[in-house]
Amino acid sequence: MKKLIIFPLIFSALILNAQQWGGSTTTTNLIYRPGQVLVGGTSPTGSFQSQQGVIEIQSPLNDFGFLAFRNATDNTNIMDIYFKNSYAGTIGTRGVPFLLAMNGTERFRLSTNGNIGIGTTTPTTKLEVNSSVANTSGLKFTQLTSSSTTAANNGKALSVDATGNVILTTGTADWSLTGNAGTVDGTNFIGTTDNVPFNIRVNNIGAGRIDATLANSFYGSSAGIINTTGNQNVAIGYSALFTNGTGYLNTAIGALSLFRNTSGGTNTAVGNSALQGNTTGNYNSACGIYALNNNETGSNNTALGYSANPTALALSNSTALGANALVNASNKVRIGNVNVTVIEGQPAAYTGISDGRFKTNINEEEIKGLEFIKRLRCVAYNFETKNFKSF
Repeated sequence: MKKLIIFPLIFSALILNAQQWGGSTTTTNLIYRPGQVLVGGTSPTGSFQSQQGVIEIQSPLNDFGFLAFRNATDNTNIMDIYFKNSYAGTIGTRGVPFLLAMNGTERFRLSTNGNIGIGTTTPTTKLEVNSSVANTSGLKFTQLTSSSTTAANNGKALSVDATGNVILTTGTADWSLTGNAGTVDGTNFIGTTDNVPFNIRVNNIGAGRIDATLANSFYGSSAGIINTTGNQNVAIGYSALFTNGTGYLNTAIGALSLFRNTSGGTNTAVGNSALQGNTTGNYNSACGIYALNNNETGSNNTALGYSANPTALALSNSTALGANALVNASNKVRIGNVNVTVIEGQPAAYTGISDGRFKTNINEEEIKGLEFIKRLRCVAYNFETKNFKSF
């Protein structure tokens, strides 16, 4: 069914030459040859050439000219084009949004609540633009580009909030890429004003994190980057505490220190690659490059010196003191490497713990003092340190 277009106006006059009108030989269309049509008046205004084909609508009221497109069965779906002193040149609709379409696709919408949408059929604010292209706003300022001359401002800057709304923010507090002057100690700072961790990135890779909630402090490329719930950790250096997830109370200072630690806690590693292999071991202390880096699951171990290490992955309560000192058993202390020829100290007596309050089953029968001494075999020998080191 064809829709009718009704002009709700009183036609008071129609000025034209009768010979300008003619009917189609194949349809019932009314054809008007070039000229001027006047609706609602007795005299056209202005001067027009006949070939311009001007249509003029006049209202009997002094300040109102009106053209309406209506649905014959629905008086609420109306498009109005009218002129009034207070609404000059107004085009609008009644009860329905005003739409503009191209090639059968809606391109523009003015909703009944006054919101304008470009590229969207559901504008939620006074102007909403949807470019339909990810990371592209669809809003462009042709005469304002990145190379435009900087203009004076009122200290404000345009920004975008989490929902895409354009907002005005204070721009004077931004830190300059070339440094800032006039800062006030204790007042100006780089950081957050809420309880959100402060992060630093280099090449889009985590290079620093201060987390007040978990009490962690990480500094260095990839330091502590995988940490989940581990707390009270300190990591300084490239990939220090790299794989730590739940480990706690760890201190790692030096590139790759405690690198493989996942859940081990209360470890201290100072030096490049110190305790690098530790995964779940606890209460270990290492100071020196590669110190205790052989340990994986052992606990309560101590190493001091370059590459001071246990010879097994899970020793407990072992101590290695000195460069390349190697301890091969739990509950053992090793001082120095195979090249050490003298272990020297002040001539003070070494005192072992001997307290009668804690001794039981005391007897003199099992060990005869003089007889034991007579059985001692005293020898002199040379020790092959090179072979021992290779072993």
